[in-house]
Amino acid sequence: MSREHELGRGTLVVHYRVEALLGRGGMSVVYLAEDLLLKRHVALKVLAPELAENADFRERFLAESRLAASLDHANVIPVYEAGDSDGSLFIAMRYVEGSDLKVQLADGPLSDAQAVAVLDQIGSALDAAHERGLVHGDVKPSNVLIDGRGHAYLADFGLTRLLTDERSPGDEPQVLGTIDYVAPEQIRGDQVDGRADLYSLGCLFYECLTGRQPFRRGNDAAVLYAHLEDDPPATGRPADPVIRRALAKDPADRYQSGGDLARAARAALGIAAPHRSRKPLVVAAAAIVVALAAVTAAVLLRHEGSGEPRGRLIRIDPRTNKLTKEVAVGAGPTGVAVAPGSIWVTSLADADVWRVDSASFSTATVPAQGSPIGVVTHGGTAYIVTTVAGPYGGGSGGQAEVTAVPTQGGRALHAIRTGSTLAVANAANGLWLTRQYDVVHVDLTSEIASTIDVRIPLRARPALAGIAVGAGSVWVLSDADGHTLWQLDPIRRRVERTIDLPFAPSAVAAARNAVWVTAQLDDEVARIDPATGRIAATIGVGREPLAVTTGPGAVWVANTVDRSISRIDPRTNRVTATIAIDRSPTALASGEGALWVATDAS
Repeated sequence: MSREHELGRGTLVVHYRVEALLGRGGMSVVYLAEDLLLKRHVALKVLAPELAENADFRERFLAESRLAASLDHANVIPVYEAGDSDGSLFIAMRYVEGSDLKVQLADGPLSDAQAVAVLDQIGSALDAAHERGLVHGDVKPSNVLIDGRGHAYLADFGLTRLLTDERSPGDEPQVLGTIDYVAPEQIRGDQVDGRADLYSLGCLFYECLTGRQPFRRGNDAAVLYAHLEDDPPATGRPADPVIRRALAKDPADRYQSGGDLARAARAALGIAAPHRSRKPLVVAAAAIVVALAAVTAAVLLRHEGSGEPRGRLIRIDPRTNKLTKEVAVGAGPTGVAVAPGSIWVTSLADADVWRVDSASFSTATVPAQGSPIGVVTHGGTAYIVTTVAGPYGGGSGGQAEVTAVPTQGGRALHAIRTGSTLAVANAANGLWLTRQYDVVHVDLTSEIASTIDVRIPLRARPALAGIAVGAGSVWVLSDADGHTLWQLDPIRRRVERTIDLPFAPSAVAAARNAVWVTAQLDDEVARIDPATGRIAATIGVGREPLAVTTGPGAVWVANTVDRSISRIDPRTNRVTATIAIDRSPTALASGEGALWVATDAS
């Protein structure tokens, strides 16, 4: 790979084959590429080689990129892989067809409703990132992608500078981000947190309403001075007080979350809180292919004091809805499973699987060969799913492995490669796993017994992001882009029904007579009748419901932004309790007479 990043058509970067140049940036080049393992198009961003020459930067880039890639939000561009190829760093992410907000604003400002819709979605994405300790650092219109349905994505997370690095005395402060949207504290070289992103979001909102940046000046120095000293010019709209607070010079004087900013803007402009629609925000004259990276703009991994951030496993008594016990587990928990006498938690950041005794709460860890993404239990065995290095030697996105471990302790029994597994569920006759575009059944001797192709048109294929077994079927959920739930017949090994969802889904659970799907952007859970495939009820829960599980007489929903658990009575389809916790819940499981909640570090 040349230092100038001039990659020709057909060039291989690990297991990606370059097809076309999509765009250039100051430190990177973006290509349309084919993933040879998964047979899909991706946007491939190759960073400048000089960034990779610093060994500390390269090591921390790869570690923190994986954390950014674990950010599961419908308004964040999914990252598939980050790695090092011949001395240059690369990032592979979803390829999006649509236009960016900068292109759309070239035709003039948005309507008030359209501007608030963008603000709402990108604010929600930032809140989710900040909950995980990630600071974007470069929020601007060209990093907001809008697809043909009007769905907005925040792109370009990454490491333009390591924010946790300390400057030596006499060092000049470095300005991060783009100067038209940069926060005063970034200019001053102060410590930066998520409120800098909210300042940039305020600048973006101003531009959506007016078609121009709030501090447009004749040269860069004047722009930077205006960010530090000037008030934003009035727009003549009722939103002017909201903009002034959003662009306050002191971070403490601003809105403290994207959700707060969006709610204030809606109230000022008289726009009712929407049931988030997927209608296009702006109809472009022609579709413009946009592919920007999703891991390259100032990521901050937040620490608690001087120690590493830890996840927690919390026990909730379903009789009282009270938290009864909790214990520290690994950072970035991705899955929870219950076995007789033990609870199993996968930890993405630590690359460990935690076994917690359900009576004594003593813990033990099982090292994972890769990145643990989920776990289920069956009888006396825990089945751990990890992503592992692919055959081309790059990253962790190409293959997955299922390892069987005795739940009462002991060495691993066996392991098999399954290929890019994303989610796992268990049933009486074995395990069901989603790969990128198909479903695999694994019998209890860990042999792949069957494969079901969901037969989605190639160019429209979303990832298969969730799976559940219940009501006599296997239920497979698309990612947020797909808006689809598939009902599979486990006996005939075929798709029985395709269910179009009117929202961006995030998780699925199944019981004897109902299927439950979370609508993360809409703060709701849909109950689906397994006999008809129709939505029987829609239930409002907390903000950003990420996970759902069923238990005796209850459906439990994890709300990440609210830091709460909603309890739904399936007989009445009503929320009967909201349980506050002090951290963001990421995974749930019911069993051993309790609800078990894995939470993030913050």
